[in-house]
Amino acid sequence: MKVSFINKLPLNTDATLAFALNNIFADIGRAINALEIQGLDSSGTLIVDSDNGLILRSPNDHYWRVTVNNAGSLVTADLGTTKPSL
Repeated sequence: MKVSFINKLPLNTDATLAFALNNIFADIGRAINALEIQGLDSSGTLIVDSDNGLILRSPNDHYWRVTVNNAGSLVTADLGTTKPSL
């Protein structure tokens, strides 16, 4: 996703960062609402089984599985650069 509006704002200000993050999170929210997600409850909360975790892709195209342990700490597992099958 290209965020071109950031280039038109003054740099290095808290207001600029807040504006940019607000717009980015709004875009993410719209994208999530457009999807049918298994595990999304009626309040809009995404519930992911800890055994399966949540898979994220980093900017360098590396895949990571994120889970949470019983102490509430996030745990990441390197899945490599090949897109995992679902």
